[in-house]
Amino acid sequence: LGLALVHRYVVLHGGRIGLDSVPGHGSRFHVMLPLPGEMQTQQESAAAQAAPEKPDGPLVLVVEDDQQAADLLRHMLQRQGFRVEVARSGAEALVKATTLQPAAITLDVILPGMDGWGVLQALKRDVRTRDVPVVVVTIVDDPQTAYALGASDFFVKPVDRKMLLDRLARYTFTTRAEVRAVKVLAVDDDADALALIRESLGSEGFTVVEAPGGRRALEIAQSDQP
Repeated sequence: LGLALVHRYVVLHGGRIGLDSVPGHGSRFHVMLPLPGEMQTQQESAAAQAAPEKPDGPLVLVVEDDQQAADLLRHMLQRQGFRVEVARSGAEALVKATTLQPAAITLDVILPGMDGWGVLQALKRDVRTRDVPVVVVTIVDDPQTAYALGASDFFVKPVDRKMLLDRLARYTFTTRAEVRAVKVLAVDDDADALALIRESLGSEGFTVVEAPGGRRALEIAQSDQP
């Protein structure tokens, strides 16, 4: 487990792990990390090759005070077509969240001044930002607090890249303001199942129209065009 964690951190920083093994004498692991300048060059080169010239996807606000971590997140998101804005403090995050109205926010907990928990509370109290999905990405392993304060998701660093991108893609598929205009027709002859669907979709802002059978569903589909 320890070696696996070391490997993830080394790869995250652009390095690699090697192994020298001699039968009867044991094994020796060695770590190679690029110098700060080399790391920056590698990141910029990779981003230039893989990222769209002008990402035109949903805007994600990355709240992260560590420059290297912010750059890694920004490059990763831009490669997937997201537009990215970075905030380096809690105060800056609140200003940018209200003025830019991002489709989603990634939030570190350890920030200068106001910490991430304070930022999350403020975002959820403000009518202008309370519906913006907030994904907490931090080394602080406390998902209970994150969800209690209104976070949509929680990841412990080093983050699983694919899972984070999948979640952000889901959250930014449409904003809550757009969701409210979407009408969903739920068809099921089980009243409990319909109630579950209504509660689940309704909590996300969708307007749910119910039909207990096929004939009624066809009538609603023709009249309401969900």
